[in-house]
This record gives sequence, C-alpha cells and structure tokens, in this order.
Amino acid sequence: MTTPLIPDIFECAHDKGVEIVTDPSVGIGYVVERDPADPTTPGSPDVHDHSFVVRAATAQGRSSGAAQVLCELAAKQTVTCGHHVPRLERRCLHIDAGRHYFSRDELADLVRLASWCRLNVINLHISETHGYRLASARHPEVTAAEHLTRDDIAATIELAASYGIRVVPGFDMPGHLDGVLAAHPEFRLKASNGNDYPGALDILNPDARHFVWDLLDEVIEIFSADEVTIGGDEFLDFGEGVDVLEAEAHRRWGDDAGENDVWISFINDTVARLSARGITAGVYNDGVRVGRVVDLDPAALVHYWTRWGAHMAPPAELARAGHALVNWDGESCYFVLFHDRLDELPTYDTVTHRFDPYTYPDKAGAYHHAATLGATFSIWCDEPDALTSTQVIERVAAPLYAFGERCWPLGRTRTPDAIRAGMDAFAPQPGDNTQQER
Repeated sequence: MTTPLIPDIFECAHDKGVEIVTDPSVGIGYVVERDPADPTTPGSPDVHDHSFVVRAATAQGRSSGAAQVLCELAAKQTVTCGHHVPRLERRCLHIDAGRHYFSRDELADLVRLASWCRLNVINLHISETHGYRLASARHPEVTAAEHLTRDDIAATIELAASYGIRVVPGFDMPGHLDGVLAAHPEFRLKASNGNDYPGALDILNPDARHFVWDLLDEVIEIFSADEVTIGGDEFLDFGEGVDVLEAEAHRRWGDDAGENDVWISFINDTVARLSARGITAGVYNDGVRVGRVVDLDPAALVHYWTRWGAHMAPPAELARAGHALVNWDGESCYFVLFHDRLDELPTYDTVTHRFDPYTYPDKAGAYHHAATLGATFSIWCDEPDALTSTQVIERVAAPLYAFGERCWPLGRTRTPDAIRAGMDAFAPQPGDNTQQER
C-alpha cells in the first residue's frame, strides 16, 4: 500500500469538525448548515470559528457537501449554506486504464479525486491498443501482464460507492482491440486481398462476434454492471474503404448502403443484447455518419466527443433521433498523453473558460443542448509513458476540479488565489518528493 496522494474526504471533514449527517428528508443533493446559526457577519474573523453540518440522503450528497465546505474553508471564504442541487444528473471522470496501467492504489487516488470534484460516475476503460487490463477466467490468453484482478475491481467499486460514485466499465469494440486480438489474429478484420487491420474485429465472422460478446458478458459480471461503454469509435478510420464490408452492405441493404451501415448493425446487435438484460450501452458518436441507411439503436446512450469531419452526424441530428447525450467535449475536456503535447493538456483556466456542459463541438460551430444528461472529463493515455501515474494525478487535479465546478457551480465568484487555496485541501503539489513516484 502506497501513501495516498489524495486524502479521504470524510477523514478531512472529521479533522476539520465538519459533521456529516444522513438525512433521508433532504432528497436530491445536500444541505449545508452553520452551527451555531447566528447572524455573524460574513467575512468577519469569527465566521470560520463556527462548525458546519452537511445533511444528505445519499453517499454522493454527503461527499459532495463535504467537498464544498472543506474547499471553502481552505480558501478562507464564507461557506455557502443552504440546499445544493446538481444541475447535471451525470458528472463523470473517464480513465483510460487500457493503455496506461493504473494499479488499485492509483485508481483509489483517482476515485478520491473525483469525490473532491463532486463527480458521481467513473468510466473505467479496461481494454485498449496496449492491453486488456482485466483478469479473464473465460479467455485468460488475452489478459495483459499488468492487469487488475477481480479483487482490485471489487475494491475500486466499493471505495467509489462510499462516495456515491458509480463505476461503469468500458470495453471498446469493434475497433481498438489490438490488445485482445493479439492472442486471436484469426478474428481480425481482413480485406479481400488478405491484408488485416490489427485492431479491428471481423464483424462478419460469427465466431469473432461471439468471442468479444463473451468477454463483454464477463466484464459485466465482474463489475455487476447495469451500464457498459462499448465505444465503437474510430473503427473505419483506416484511410481507405474496407471492401468486404462495402460488399456486405450492398448485399444487405442495396447500393445506397456503405461499410458504416455494417458497423452500426453490429453495434445495434450488441446494444440489443444488453438492452434485453436491462443494461445500458454507451456508444461514441463519431461512427454514426451522415447519409447512412441503418440508424443507431435509440436505446444507445451517445457519448458525444467530436465532429471533426463533416461525414459525422451532427449533435442536433442525434438529439432529434431521441438519443440521450453525454457531453465528452474532446476540444475542452480531453486530457491526452503525448510526449510532445504535454504543454497542451487542459488546465483549470482552459476548462473554466472553454467548457460549457450544454455546448457540443460541431464542425459547423457548436450546438447547445438543454436536455444534456451529463458530461465527462477524459484521461486518455495514447502514449502511456508520457507521464507516470503520479504525474497524471498531480496534473489532472486542477482541470478536473474546474470541470466539476462547471458541471455543478456553487454560485460564488472566486478569485484565482482563493481557487488555489481551496484546492490545497486535496490537490497534491506537482514534484512533491515526499510522495512515492508511481
């Protein structure tokens, strides 16, 4: 067990004399009360000598209330009392644990960090180009050398639940499967000339389809999940058409169909398998193209991150089709590891000034969607050794806190100095040599 980088929010509340009370009458959110509730003038020297009580019906409300009070106390500001209700139902941190291996302890730090940012969902991406990071009993040959055990997952889920955070597994398919298909090259998608696409599943092969579905079923079992992110992104971005898929599209739906329709059909089959069991399937938006013949199953939860190309369906079209949309905003909230782009990582200021949870990036500009279900801040580890796990946690703390504030603002304008002081309650200092490098 390494020394945690991020402190436990409830231990900090106890140390600061903040009382946390379970109160079913509160309903959604939490209530902050000053004790004693006398008319001390805000800003006077005495106001911080008072103690505070957080009342909430749920673990999420209790941890979010504690975070608010502790950060305001650390900033030496008047604590904002009253009933606080989140404006977004879903506030998520995505962790790419497929490319970059995060240990159980490192995931625990990220869970605690999410609690300080008043988030309520973690999307744990366990399969990627660099490996399948989950111990598989059904297909042990696909498991990477560095991986998470069932006990690791159970501990992560239990810790997250103590803060009212749901852990949603992410198993991307039918692309980004390099780590899985390295053990099963026979299931790779192949062109008619025999050339294969290393990370792409042969979705025309029934054995390949059932292989990944079997893995997906095991993921759901290990996480006891009622939601899973199946992704589906960047499957057909090979720079050339896939002739076998094009031919299959014409065979099924006629000359107006294209290879993308075959992809959507596979995604729809996967969504239907899950929906029949009451499980929600999350799908990235970029694979849904304009001019398609097959529409994405309305039951799919759309994780909208980009429309860098005009061939992608715009957010307004997906909203009109009845999809619930979660804003992943790849322009403002993507913390992507590249050795030569570390100076471009999001910061507190960039997230604060560029991100609006209701505004979606669109090649034509932007799209405002008032019915947004939620938003996600994403850690992507495209070059996994660009930062150590410790450095990721240190550098993501400030922009993630800004993301949390944009999703659930306190309604109080704070100075930069006050913001930095508030983050002192939880944020590790980059380069702190008292912490063990991981």
